[in-house]
Amino acid sequence: MKNEKTAEKPNFTEMKPGELTDYIISTHHAYLKKTLPETYSLFMKVLRVHGEHHPELYEVFSLFGELKTDLDQHLIKEEMLLFPAIEDGDKTKAAGLIARIKDEHTGLEKLFGRIKAASHNYSLPPDACQSYTGLYKTIKEMEDDIHQLLHLENDILFKGIA
Repeated sequence: MKNEKTAEKPNFTEMKPGELTDYIISTHHAYLKKTLPETYSLFMKVLRVHGEHHPELYEVFSLFGELKTDLDQHLIKEEMLLFPAIEDGDKTKAAGLIARIKDEHTGLEKLFGRIKAASHNYSLPPDACQSYTGLYKTIKEMEDDIHQLLHLENDILFKGIA
């Protein structure tokens, strides 16, 4: 019996569009929908404890708020508009949506770049507590998840549509 570490990853390039969108929703979208509000709450705790001595946290928090807002609307747009168009085979509708979604993907990548810069590449100060450490670890994990998500969409799902 394989555990998660040794389990084979799905062959995304062989999945049908509906299978891939289901995977994206159940894996990446579900992760983000759970993690974004949890991270916001953790951020509030870290700001209360460390904000006075680490004013850069307020810039990172502002950027995270922008990221959360962008992702909240982005995930809904994909699930309600784009993915159904792809699954229905409506290439004309899907192509128009994909152009806008790809622009949003570029915006998300730039936003993570700004978060990394403001946080000095997620560097922790010497007085960072467990919550502060967990916050930056979670944001970095989110960034990694988004990169995987964007690869699945831009390089596999959207290929041949737009």
